[in-house]
This record gives sequence, structure tokens and C-alpha cells, in this order.
Amino acid sequence: MAYHSPGLPCDADGVFLPPGACAQPPPAKEKTDWTPFASCVSFKLATLIFKDAELSHSHVDRLMDLWTASMIEAGGVAPFASGEDLLDQIDQIKLGHVPWRSFTAAYSHNQPPSSDSPLWMREEYNVWFRDPRKIVHGILGNPEFSNGIDYIPYRDFTDGKRRWSEFMSGDWAWEQAVRTFPHLDVPLLTH
Repeated sequence: MAYHSPGLPCDADGVFLPPGACAQPPPAKEKTDWTPFASCVSFKLATLIFKDAELSHSHVDRLMDLWTASMIEAGGVAPFASGEDLLDQIDQIKLGHVPWRSFTAAYSHNQPPSSDSPLWMREEYNVWFRDPRKIVHGILGNPEFSNGIDYIPYRDFTDGKRRWSEFMSGDWAWEQAVRTFPHLDVPLLTH
């Protein structure tokens, strides 16, 4: 059975708050706290390597080897020991952390004799994924998005014409809310 939330405010444990009560925001993070990274530079370097340039492990390893060699003369160390060290630090990020999982998939229906069958029918494939439900929970729980997400379906009319701008302005979200919670005395917004 699927759980459908009525979009009411709740506490960190998911217990609905009394009407009119506001949820407590998460504690503010210090501006100098780059945890799990050692510094702002380490964080920005990880962003550049992992997100912007999408460097492979071997390229990160080579970069860190060169960096370490140059830092030995100055008595310092590179921000990351290797590509694995970089990924370990990224994996330590707590906000929205959802672990990777995997399974193996293979074609299991009738196939021609092995000499005639395409390779993809004979191979096994590793499929890596993160739990989409936990990913969405992480997005919705992230205070960075608190003023940028509509949690209630709405219909937007400008000059008498319907406008769609994002998921919650669409018909499916509207129909789910109306069909799922007709007993709630909460007006659905049309603006």
C-alpha cells in the first residue's frame, strides 16, 4: 500500500504538528564548516573534479600524485591522497546521503543458439542505483530548497489561460491531491 502524505507540517520524526505550528528548521551550519572536507578549497576542488570536469579515478590519482610531489618541496600535502580518497570524502557528506546499491541483470527469455544470439543476450550487467524515494526525501528535507519547492498542487491562470510551469502545476499532481484527500478541509490553491 502506498503512503500518501497530505503535505502537512511535521517534526523531524514525521509526527504531524498541531494546526498553526511551524516546523523547527535544522540547526544552522557554521560558515567555516566544510565537513567532511578540510576547507573551502578542498570542497571547491572536489566540486571541480567530480561534478564539473567529471575526471576518472585514474586522472584524479595522477593529479594528486603531481600535486603531492609539488607540495613535498613546500612541506605541505595535497587536499586528497587519491581518487578513492576524494570519493570517500564525498560519500561522507551527510545531507541527503543515500547509499549506492546494485543488482545483476541478464536477458532471460528465449534466444537463438548461442552462436547466433547477440552478445547482449548472453552477458550479465551490473546495475547501480540509489533509492529514488530516499533521494526525494533528501531533496525535500534540504533547507537549501525550502523557498523553492511548491509542496501543494496548484493551477495557475494568467489572463484566463492555464499556465504550466513545474510538476505541482500539472494535472496529475492536482488530481492525486483531490482524489487522495477529499475528506480534508484544506482548500487547494488556484492562483
